[in-house]
Amino acid sequence: MPKALVLSNGKMLVDLEHNLQMSDFYYPHVGMEDHSGYRKEHKIGVFTDGRISWLENNHEWYREIKYERDSLVGDSIARNDNLQVELNFNDLVCSDEDVFLRRVKITNLAGYERNIKLYFHSDFYIYGEKLKDTAEYEPKLNGVLHYRNDRYFLVFGMWDYNNDGISNYAIGKSSYAGKVGTWKDAEDGDLQSNPVEQGSVDSTVEFDSRFKAGESKYLNFMIAAGKNYHEIVKMHDVLIKKTPKEVYKHTRDYWKHWSNKMNYNFENIDSRLEVLFKRSLLLIKSQTDQGGAVIAANDSDIMRFNKDTYSYMWGRDSAIVIMALSHAHYSDITKDFFKFVSQLLTSEGYLLHKYN
Repeated sequence: MPKALVLSNGKMLVDLEHNLQMSDFYYPHVGMEDHSGYRKEHKIGVFTDGRISWLENNHEWYREIKYERDSLVGDSIARNDNLQVELNFNDLVCSDEDVFLRRVKITNLAGYERNIKLYFHSDFYIYGEKLKDTAEYEPKLNGVLHYRNDRYFLVFGMWDYNNDGISNYAIGKSSYAGKVGTWKDAEDGDLQSNPVEQGSVDSTVEFDSRFKAGESKYLNFMIAAGKNYHEIVKMHDVLIKKTPKEVYKHTRDYWKHWSNKMNYNFENIDSRLEVLFKRSLLLIKSQTDQGGAVIAANDSDIMRFNKDTYSYMWGRDSAIVIMALSHAHYSDITKDFFKFVSQLLTSEGYLLHKYN
């Protein structure tokens, strides 16, 4: 899995590339369905002093990417010395809600006051396809809603210091009739605020704030997933009430407790091995669906040469993982796995090649 960060809660799984842009977005199962296109990334851009830089521009951005210790929470830095902007990302999938949260500390490294805008581009392939989708601006939620059938994704956010959210947006078409997407509209720092589009759609949202010299502010960018409009509204209201800061703390504490719940004695063992042991547990957990399936690897890159992925449960691969978890006494995963597999056995006691 050549991904920089993998984040999951057993229903939603998000892959981040080494430029910190999102690629795979699985919901409502780990490994099924991927609502992002193969080799597609959801862009992030910073606009200030009349120019924009996208995080994929490797020659402009210095990055440090890692997890917070003992957790499935990212802790990364992206710095652009030309723009004199630094972004500190804490990325996570909420433990209690189906929400991808990017908590970004934005620092103005310049010696003068100025506006800084962040742009987040969303290019969903709902059910793995780019057709029949709708994207619309929801004034009540101050967010952009992407939906088809019973898959709804709300893109929204808020600042810590004043709870303001999206300052502008663009909704249009991409991957169709030569249209590259609404991210192009952001390059002059002025989105066009088209409120609705259907078919092969995408969107870009803007967050704008004034920064004093050396000042830092926290921005919370979120994607909430649900199966109908009412779920989305309820989840939005819960997040506003809880606050993204508290959701981040709760999820971080949840993972630290989970990865340390067996209270192993690591005395006289190299501390690096302890870190690796817990990181392995967490990554295995990230690839495990709440229904019990242990997935081999959630990574669309394999499409390049195989026209398929490893986002399946194979009996052999899963058995090896479950044996290791059994020795580690993580019975919460092993019990669910055996329940799942018990439904799959043939009358002769065999499993098929692979399963969703």
